[in-house]
Amino acid sequence: LDAPPAAVVMRAIDVPEHGGDTGFLSMYTAWETLSPTMQATIEGLDVVHSATRVFGSLYQAQNRRFSNTSVKVMDVDAGDRETVHPLVVTHPGSGRKGLYVNQVYCQRIEGMTDAESKPLLQFLYEHATRFDFTCRVRWKKDQVL
Repeated sequence: LDAPPAAVVMRAIDVPEHGGDTGFLSMYTAWETLSPTMQATIEGLDVVHSATRVFGSLYQAQNRRFSNTSVKVMDVDAGDRETVHPLVVTHPGSGRKGLYVNQVYCQRIEGMTDAESKPLLQFLYEHATRFDFTCRVRWKKDQVL
């Protein structure tokens, strides 16, 4: 995506009897609980994002294929396209800062080598996924979030 979405709405149409829960992370809490030194270190950095691991050439290089009931990939080149986003984003309404990183789409920190950015990103992934930053939703039919 060229720009992160302002909001996401999800609706449960078909809900399985067991499983199917969705977990959410508070990236605001993740940011707010970093030390002031870490906040100063990462604020202003940009992250290169790409879907190559999910439906681009890296995914296909592992001989993985989507099933007919899964996402239909029309353009592998689109999956390999890279975009750059700030590592720390500010909510336009509240002014609250949050991390904008995830293990699926983040490739590296812009201006750093993979070897340099990997440990920092790994720390942020582990920090952001702490259990106390999570919320789990057990869906009901037609529930909207």
